[in-house]
Amino acid sequence: MSLHEKLKELVNKETKSFYCEELDMTFWSSQISTSEMIKLQEKHGNFYDTMSLNAFIDLIMIKALDKDGNKAFTLEDKPLLLRVPPNVIYSIGGGILGTQLTEDQEKN
Repeated sequence: MSLHEKLKELVNKETKSFYCEELDMTFWSSQISTSEMIKLQEKHGNFYDTMSLNAFIDLIMIKALDKDGNKAFTLEDKPLLLRVPPNVIYSIGGGILGTQLTEDQEKN
C-alpha cells in the first residue's frame, strides 16, 4: 500500500460511538483532524495541555454527532452546554478524543 493510500485510509476512518452516562445518550464522532486541531489551538492556545472547558465545548460543537451523522449540538445549545456540570463536558469531549480524563483534568 502506498503512502498516499495509507493517508487516505486514515482520513476515511469510520466514526466511533461513545456513551455519555450523564445524559444517557450515545454520540458518534470521527477522529479529530489536523485542521480541526489547528483551529482549536489558534482559538484556545495549547489545547492538550490546558484542556479548558471552553475548548472542550468548541470541540463538542465541532465533532459530536447524532446517530444519523448530523451535528449533535448547535449554536443554540452552547448556552446550555455552558451551564451543565463540567464532568458532562469532559465526558463527551473525552469520548471524542478517545480518552478517559483524570479527575485532575476535570478540575481545570
